[in-house]
Amino acid sequence: KATVSVLYCHMYRLGSRRLINFAQQHRRMTQKLQILNSDKVRYLSQEEAISLDERLMGDEGGYRVEQLMELAGQSCAVAIENEFAERRESDIEFIIVCGPGNNGGDGLVIARHLLHYGFRKVRVTYPKETSNKLYLDLLQQCKVHKIKVSNELKGLNEESVIVDALFGFSFRPPLRAPFDHLVNEMNAAQLRGAKIVSVDIPSGWHVESGPLADGAGAEKPLSPDILISLTAPKKCSENFKGVHYVGGRFVPPGFTDYAVPVYTPGTALVMKVASL
Repeated sequence: KATVSVLYCHMYRLGSRRLINFAQQHRRMTQKLQILNSDKVRYLSQEEAISLDERLMGDEGGYRVEQLMELAGQSCAVAIENEFAERRESDIEFIIVCGPGNNGGDGLVIARHLLHYGFRKVRVTYPKETSNKLYLDLLQQCKVHKIKVSNELKGLNEESVIVDALFGFSFRPPLRAPFDHLVNEMNAAQLRGAKIVSVDIPSGWHVESGPLADGAGAEKPLSPDILISLTAPKKCSENFKGVHYVGGRFVPPGFTDYAVPVYTPGTALVMKVASL
């Protein structure tokens, strides 16, 4: 009887997993991902990107930085989930590599949401912690979710998905220690089969001209497999050849003098940029 009970239990779990997989596939078929045609994309300069952020967080926009960080991080997690959902039951592991500024804060938000989206293996590399309460709170949120936080980048293999959340559009070269070493480690892991997802700007790139020939202090520039632009793509992504998403559905209509991606009615938080 015990053996039969165990068998039934196993069959029930297997059936439940298949039902969950079926439900996920059905959701993807009925909620079509929005596509942004590349000829409709407006690429922002560094000055425009900074100005837009300042206006959103100023008296005119009324947003707080923690609001924008949460919205941006969640949209990145949605894009990542869309790309890797079929591997949810595998040994896939997400390593979120966070810098000391706003991009790093986005990364800490991403880690938490990926865990809620059903990915079992999520950890954070955070080599340069800050005393800023906002980031300390985000760190605590990761810890209370049992997400391991380390200052080292180790244990990378072909099942690794590295989320590059080191630096954004305010970055000015060169990369300094320990971040130059982290970029080298990410590049080496990619050669071994790991995937790299960059948040807004691949770390070490110039926001307008893109990858720097000298690697901005690293041995060579990052070449991510996936890029998730926030609010609107920046000029450096104009010739990006990988998988490209745009996320951050929070810009008020008519807020800018130029066009930002317009979402169709529905709940989508990201759009996929059509291939060049």
